Amino acid sequence: MWIEFRSSSNWVGKGFAAIYEAICGGEITKDSGQIQSPNYPDDYRPSKECVWRITVSEGYNVGLSFQAFEIERHDSCAYDYLEVRDGPLETSPLIGRFCGYDKPEDVRSTSHTLWMKFLSDGTVNKAGFAANFFKEEDECAKPDNGGCEQRCVNTLGSFKCACEPGYELAPDKKSCEAACGGLLSKLNGTVSTPGWPKEYPPNKNCVWQVVAPTQYRISMQFEAFELEGNEVCKYDFVEVRSGLSSDSKLHGKYCGTEVPEVITSQYNNMRIEFKSDNTVSKKGFKAHFFSDKDECSKDNGGCQHECINTVGSYVCQCRHGFVLHENKHDCKEGHRVKIAFNEFEIEQHQECAYDHLEAFDGDSDMATILECGGRLKAEARQKNLYSHSQFGDNNYPGHTDCEWLLTAEQGYGIELSFITFEVEEEADCGYDYIELYNGYDANSHRLGRFCGSGPREGIYSPGGAMLIRFHSDDTISKKGFHIRYTSTKFQENLHTRK
Repeated sequence: MWIEFRSSSNWVGKGFAAIYEAICGGEITKDSGQIQSPNYPDDYRPSKECVWRITVSEGYNVGLSFQAFEIERHDSCAYDYLEVRDGPLETSPLIGRFCGYDKPEDVRSTSHTLWMKFLSDGTVNKAGFAANFFKEEDECAKPDNGGCEQRCVNTLGSFKCACEPGYELAPDKKSCEAACGGLLSKLNGTVSTPGWPKEYPPNKNCVWQVVAPTQYRISMQFEAFELEGNEVCKYDFVEVRSGLSSDSKLHGKYCGTEVPEVITSQYNNMRIEFKSDNTVSKKGFKAHFFSDKDECSKDNGGCQHECINTVGSYVCQCRHGFVLHENKHDCKEGHRVKIAFNEFEIEQHQECAYDHLEAFDGDSDMATILECGGRLKAEARQKNLYSHSQFGDNNYPGHTDCEWLLTAEQGYGIELSFITFEVEEEADCGYDYIELYNGYDANSHRLGRFCGSGPREGIYSPGGAMLIRFHSDDTISKKGFHIRYTSTKFQENLHTRK
C-alpha cells in the first residue's frame, strides 16, 4: 500500500491521523510461496484470526513444510493455535491443530487445495510460525509403484523405496533382498550379527523388532561385543530404542569392544538396529533379551509416591522429606526445611528469564525445582502472580503445595483478580485447588476453595494480609492461574465483586 499526502501553499488544515495494521490471511493461487504468522519473526499480536486458502495447479497436491514454529503451548491447543484442513473449507477434514514449540510434521493434502487458520487469544504471545507451500506429486501412485519392488514411500518433493520386515534394500535402492532382523514376539530369545561368530559382512542393515505383552518391559544383555569404531560410532554400530520406529526413544548407540550395560525398554517393545559400512568387519555381537512384567505400570504398583520396577519385582520409594512406611507402600513425613522470604526484589519477567533465584528439593541442582510460594507486598500499582515459573509454556507440575502471603500497609486491604484460571475440575475441588484466607495463616477466615475455571469475580480482603494456598495432586495438570493483586482502601465488609 502506498499513501501520499500533499498540501497546497494556500490552505492550512488540521490534517489526519490513521491507524494501520498488516492484514493476514487471504486467497493464494500459485504453485509455491510462504505463509507466516502476523508480525513474524517478531511476536504475533493478541486476538488475531487469519485464514488462508491455498490453491495449486490441478492434478497436484499441496505440500506444506514448516521452517519455524513457536505458538503458546497447551495440551489441547485451546488458546493460540494453527489449524490445517485438507480442502478449501473450514469444514474440510482436519489434518491437525498445532501449538507449542515442536515443528509439525510435513503436511500433504489429498487435493490441490489447503485451508489454514491461525488464532491468538488475548494473553501470551510468541514468535509464531513460517511455512513453505508448494505443489506436490505422489510418485508412489503411478502404476509402476515408483519403480520400487516392495514398498514406495512418498515424501514431500520426492519418494524412496523400502522393504518389508526381513528384507533390506539392495544397492540399486529399488529392489529388496533377504536380510537379518525381523519381528520377535517371544518372551525370551537371542539376537546376533549376521554370520556370528564369524565376522559380519559389509553393508548390512538389520532391524529386530521385539514385542512383549502389555504391562511387560524388555531387557537386553550382551554376551559378546566387537564392532568397528570408537566413541563416535561413525562406521559400524548397533542402536537400541524403546518403541518400534526409527525415531523412538534412543537408549544408546554402541560400537567398539566395550560390552554395553543391560538395557531395559520403557514400553512393551524394543527396536534393535545394526549397521555396517563397506570397509572393516569385526566379530559382531550376541545378545539375549528377556521380558519382565512391570508392576509399576498399573496403579503405580500401589505406591503412594514413586514405584521403581526391578527384574521380577518392584519397590516403592518416597520423595525428599518423606520416609517409607512399614507397609512398604505408603510414605510418612520426615524432617523438612521451610524457607520464608521477608524481602524479595529481583528484576521482573513473566518466565524469570533474566535475573532469578532457584530452590531445589534436594542436595543438588539435579533435584526437583521448588518454584512457587513466598511473601509478597501489595502496593497501589498492580502486580502479577503466576502459579508456576513456566506459565504459558507448560502446565503446572504435580505434587505441588505452595503458599503465598500477600500483605498491605496498615489501613489498606488487598484486591485480587484472576486473569487466567485453569485448574483440574472436581465437584468438591478435592484434587487440584486454590484456597484463599483473610489473614496471615490457615486459621484465618477462609474466603473459598476454587478449581475448574475459578471465581468469576474479584476478591477483596479488608485486612492487611491474604494467604493463598495452591495444591496439585500427581495426576492431571492444567495451565494454572495468573493473578493480579493490588492494595486498596479498607472495605467495611468482606465481599467479592466483579
